[in-house]
Amino acid sequence: CSGAQGLLLQEAATLLAEHPDYSVAQVCDHLNTTIPATRCWFMVPSLDTLIHSGRVNKIIGKMAQFSGLKPIFSFSPEGKVTLFGKAFHATSALEKIIHAVQKHIKAGEIIKHYCIIHANVPAEAEAFAAMTTAAFRCAPAYIESASPVIGAHAGPGCVGMAVMFEPSERRPQRRGSRHKITS
Repeated sequence: CSGAQGLLLQEAATLLAEHPDYSVAQVCDHLNTTIPATRCWFMVPSLDTLIHSGRVNKIIGKMAQFSGLKPIFSFSPEGKVTLFGKAFHATSALEKIIHAVQKHIKAGEIIKHYCIIHANVPAEAEAFAAMTTAAFRCAPAYIESASPVIGAHAGPGCVGMAVMFEPSERRPQRRGSRHKITS
């Protein structure tokens, strides 16, 4: 997700500012410990683009759309988009994303940084940022448009967030992750 990539770039820039003598390999090693602690969720307000692209069965998609379903997606450890949940209102979907992050916090994880991403809906992203700021007691590092790929595949109106938790030595490495940074 472009939000997670942005957080990783921000982490690399901060690391280099604090340690200008670090080699590329050291920065890559640090980022590789951070990747397993980074998560991304996003809500799709309309299934039109997913139906049109063939990613969702036309009949099932139309039925879900008629009922007002708002799917919530996340990324698997392997980097594949998976259905995380669903809601019947956009606000409920965004609240479910917040609850997912709160579940990580209750499990002892600590938010290092997070960002809000959106596909051409800055007002909705600002409203979501206000919700997350109240819930987590810290503001997002930034609010930014999602990559064009997200907008093209999921459609305009998507809103989501990427969260980088503090890496933990106790946290097991994600198995099968295709995301590894090399120098």
